[in-house]
Amino acid sequence: MVINPHESEIIRLEGAMPAIISQEDFDLVQELLKRRKFKTFLNRGKQNYFLSGKIICGVCGSSYTGNSRRPDPHNPLYISYRCCRFNKKANCKNREVRREILESIVFDNLAQKVFDPELIPKLNDAFIQCFFQ
Repeated sequence: MVINPHESEIIRLEGAMPAIISQEDFDLVQELLKRRKFKTFLNRGKQNYFLSGKIICGVCGSSYTGNSRRPDPHNPLYISYRCCRFNKKANCKNREVRREILESIVFDNLAQKVFDPELIPKLNDAFIQCFFQ
């Protein structure tokens, strides 16, 4: 049994099967699908969540994801990270954390580690070994 036969082994008979839709409808749908193929960027979130999926919940072990909500029309947008099982079947009770606070802590600590004067020569040596040898 050949799963993917070569093109020369395939026998094609035009009109052998009765059509359930007209050729015009088929062509129209194919054109719509082709136009929509590269518009996935429209469905992305409006906020950048740099740490989404990189934070692990201390209660249930799931990842944290970005979340934005407006409690009511008169309040500003509340942007945070929270456990992906928050308000789901598992109903994790771990609290959400404001994005500004969490990203500030993580990025400040990262900057201290990366820009440590003692670490820079080691990083430079590792970079040279990785890319130039």
